[in-house]
Amino acid sequence: MRVLVTGCAGFIGSRVAASLVEHGHEVRGVDNMSDAYDVRMKHWRVENLLGPSAIEWL
Repeated sequence: MRVLVTGCAGFIGSRVAASLVEHGHEVRGVDNMSDAYDVRMKHWRVENLLGPSAIEWL
C-alpha cells in the first residue's frame, strides 16, 4: 500500500513511517522542517530510523 505520512520527520511521524516501511508499505513523507527544534535532529531521526533512501521526500 502507498502511504503519505505528514510530519514525517517529527517524533511520532518518523516512528509511524518506520513501522509502515517495516511492514512493506511504500511511504512518502512530508514535513515542513520547521525550526521549532533543531532541524538536524529531524534529519538524524529519519536517516537512523528509516535509512536515507527508505522514503521519498516531497
